[in-house]
Amino acid sequence: MKIFCYSFRTYPQLERLTCIYDDVFVFGALNQDFVRARQIILGTKPKLILGFATPGKSEPRIEPIAINQFNRTKKIVTSGPSQYNLFIPELVDISIASKPTDSFCNWTAYKIAHLVSTHGLKTKVTFVHTDEPINLSDAASPK
Repeated sequence: MKIFCYSFRTYPQLERLTCIYDDVFVFGALNQDFVRARQIILGTKPKLILGFATPGKSEPRIEPIAINQFNRTKKIVTSGPSQYNLFIPELVDISIASKPTDSFCNWTAYKIAHLVSTHGLKTKVTFVHTDEPINLSDAASPK
């Protein structure tokens, strides 16, 4: 299965993540890097897009939705829908987030889900907050 895996330059487990997924796209400057990510996604049309970030002080969790909100007051896509449902693979020992974030993690998940939707790709988009990278290569159907 073709997978597009991404994270952020601040993710402490980038090296471990690259041991699981051959190519890991790393976001630094969001807007600039999204242009490159967009080209890769549209060029490869992956079956699954996986985003990883640290959970911070929270428990590890998978995000069920990405919302059209950044830093409380800004829309990510002016005319975009209020949210996108994200793919929830069968996972062990990771809870589903009870409320979405509006930080960089959500920004990338929303922009990518919007890209997938507007281009009619048959790509599943998932975002996980975890300090322990997980191999989701065999992700099956959503819950």
